[in-house]
Amino acid sequence: MKNLLYLLLALVVFASGCKQKENPAEIPGTDELFVNIHYIDSLAHSREVDSISRVYDGMTAYLNAYSGQAPTPDDKAVLDSLTKIQAVAGAYLRFCTDTRTNLELLTQDTKSIESQFKSGKINAQTYISSLLGDEQIMVDLQLQLEEHRTKAIQSLGVQDALVRMLTPLPLQ
Repeated sequence: MKNLLYLLLALVVFASGCKQKENPAEIPGTDELFVNIHYIDSLAHSREVDSISRVYDGMTAYLNAYSGQAPTPDDKAVLDSLTKIQAVAGAYLRFCTDTRTNLELLTQDTKSIESQFKSGKINAQTYISSLLGDEQIMVDLQLQLEEHRTKAIQSLGVQDALVRMLTPLPLQ
């Protein structure tokens, strides 16, 4: 009989332990997520992006100056290459703008998920799943941002050499 009481007591303790709510210390917070959002945002707002934007604007002006001119076949080939380089740089700058917008939306989403979790509207599993989804979005954004950046930097690296190959415009 005494063994049966111990067995029942052990079952009650075990069963009550299984029904415990999640320990908040075991639930990840959003602090690290917001630090990562800020880091990616800083990449999209960097001085390098500003420099690329200025080079892009200068290249646009340069291409506009040559538009309407009767270029030689060599000049046409160089201008076509510069137009492609401009497109790559423009794609990077647009991606930076889109990334900043997406990070603002991600910040709002993360704050909303955190609020819903704290208020009990969603459970820990849904909360963690949402945070992991947000983290994956950030990883994808950072990889794509780096890919666009690399392409832009490589393309712009040959721009000066191409510009020097053009026939100078006549002074007006």
